[in-house]
Amino acid sequence: MNINVFFSELMISIAILVLIAWPLYLRSHQYVFNYGKGDLFYVCKNFTLLVFLLAFLLIYANLDVSLYFHGYSFYANNFTNFFKLLILFCSFIIILVVDKRTFKKWEFPYGMFEFFPLVLFNILGILCFLSSETFLAAYITLELQSLTLALLFAFKYFSRYSSESGLKYFIISSFSTTFLLLGFGCLYGIYGTIHFEGLAYLTSFDFMANTSIVSFNAEQTAVVVSLVFICIALFIKLGSVPFHMWSLDVYEGAPMLVTVYALVIPKIAYLIFLLKLVFFSLNDFTFLFYNLFFFTGVSSIIIGSLGALLQTKIKRLLAYSAIANFGYIMLALSGEGVFNILAAITFLFIYVFVTCSFFFVLLGLVSRIDSGKIKSIFQLSSVVNSGHGVLAMILAMFLFTIASIPPFNMYIAKYFLLYSLILDGSVHSIMGALVVVLFSVVSCFYYIRLIRLIYFKNQNDFFNFVPFYKISNNLSLLISFILFLNLFFFVYPNFFFNVVLYLILIN
Repeated sequence: MNINVFFSELMISIAILVLIAWPLYLRSHQYVFNYGKGDLFYVCKNFTLLVFLLAFLLIYANLDVSLYFHGYSFYANNFTNFFKLLILFCSFIIILVVDKRTFKKWEFPYGMFEFFPLVLFNILGILCFLSSETFLAAYITLELQSLTLALLFAFKYFSRYSSESGLKYFIISSFSTTFLLLGFGCLYGIYGTIHFEGLAYLTSFDFMANTSIVSFNAEQTAVVVSLVFICIALFIKLGSVPFHMWSLDVYEGAPMLVTVYALVIPKIAYLIFLLKLVFFSLNDFTFLFYNLFFFTGVSSIIIGSLGALLQTKIKRLLAYSAIANFGYIMLALSGEGVFNILAAITFLFIYVFVTCSFFFVLLGLVSRIDSGKIKSIFQLSSVVNSGHGVLAMILAMFLFTIASIPPFNMYIAKYFLLYSLILDGSVHSIMGALVVVLFSVVSCFYYIRLIRLIYFKNQNDFFNFVPFYKISNNLSLLISFILFLNLFFFVYPNFFFNVVLYLILIN
């Protein structure tokens, strides 16, 4: 059997063993091989980047291959492979910006190279989770990435905020797993199968495509409740309302680099798994979840937009922003038709690149006084005065993009979101479109306020001037590259729309 499409996961597994054994060997012989802690850090970083690059090439070479693996526990196809490429690309650029400034020695006294095997463990769990085709495979791979992500949140050894962040995420993740296992267990008890494809075949006899009149017996009601439990578990992971409160404290206490990683990489996997489960594997009763997606989507938009108005901490503000943005995606999924899925995935693409861009600029703003990164929105008033005029201009452009100001990318995404909701024509879709318009205006306030702090507010009004280091060459090139991607989408948006539409129709 051809298993080339899973060589990337196997290679990452081997790389994890190498990254655990190799640094220990080098540290025990650092005087013989003349390896210090700093040298070891960059050796592990370059090795991790090489692993991500090779995994990307392996998946790209087998992009159109569809096959099962390991007793039908995993299934790879064009749809999942494409999002694996997106996850590996985002992971590569996030690891690329890591340097010694990212990990200050007094915060990480026991070495810094342990960060890289944890990231590889997390990526391995995410890639396998996307390909999982059984309940057991989905649970094990989800737990693998959840446990490693909790360790990344608590990576600052002497920071009680980071330790609290990791512990909170571990508890919330356990709570989410309870709902997931309860849903999986009920479905297995009813139908006697753990395969998603078998479940789709069996449930097709129980649910009708006609949604006007649906009467449920006890067994069908139990199935619906089980699937609601599974959706609740994934909503908790996504941080959607009403399961959003954990994300604010967790993201604020985590290191900046881990925050951007957690806001982008795992959430892509959760959303795509939810989309694959509800819209592709079990599409005979997708209509049951439209109201659920509508409720969590509208609630997330309202809470995320209003909650960000009073925030002064950048991480908490962006956490509320993430809640609102995933609310837009959920609202897009609350309508019928291929165009709704197209709008949701397009919005996800733009959110990923814009969020990475904004955080990369923040990662480059390191204080010369205490080597600390920017934490408060009021510190943005020192960007221009520190001699970072070009960086301030790029940051303002990214803020205009997130605020959905025409003609930037997020405006195009929200336009297609509104068009998909209006095209659906139902009452709740029209109400959702009104919510999008109203709270998009509200969200513009706190994004435009950041631009006002950068250019039009005297830094002496808040606290003393903060001098920043010059950003590294890798980070400047990376910001320029992502800026080019955003401009490319603005100039030629049909390229991304055609790719997403191809992924949807081929599956």
